[in-house]
Amino acid sequence: MIQVEKRRHLRIDDRLMFSWRPVDEEHLEVDDTREAMRTSVNREIHQLITALSETSPEVVKVLLQLNHKLDLIADHNNESLYGPSLISLNVSQSGVAFEWHDPIAEGLLVQLTLTIPPDNFRLHLIATVVECIQRESDNTFVVRCILPSDQPRELGLLKDYIEYILLMQEDENRLIAPDSDDIAADSMQSGR
Repeated sequence: MIQVEKRRHLRIDDRLMFSWRPVDEEHLEVDDTREAMRTSVNREIHQLITALSETSPEVVKVLLQLNHKLDLIADHNNESLYGPSLISLNVSQSGVAFEWHDPIAEGLLVQLTLTIPPDNFRLHLIATVVECIQRESDNTFVVRCILPSDQPRELGLLKDYIEYILLMQEDENRLIAPDSDDIAADSMQSGR
């Protein structure tokens, strides 16, 4: 369901774990040390799990579940007031749009937290809500935010994520399910 659109910046649609919280001008600094350590550990875990996947698939399942549980515990201790939730996002280097169940005040300064694959890295972005429109169809709200350019490290990581998604879309799908015509032709050839 990932879509790509070209405007001023590349733009993608994706579903990610997402949370947000209001911030004020005085508390914009985010300590990324803990998050960097967590990302490094997650990367190592994923490498070890990949190595174990063929010889011990049951152990891999248990380890993945334990890692997921630890992530949930870490999320529970997160400072975010709203989320985490798995939601659809429209993301570019200059902004983020998402659906939310309650209105968010236009002009509000917020910290958005996106959990970025493949290592479940939590990217913290400062943004300003520029628009919040209620949908008539289901009473949800479409929230549009702009990302100030004074966070170059975060915007660079966001750009890397967008490029990663584009690269994944360019890879040929090696798993191609047969369609009914293929199955019928195969059955006729084998005489079944």
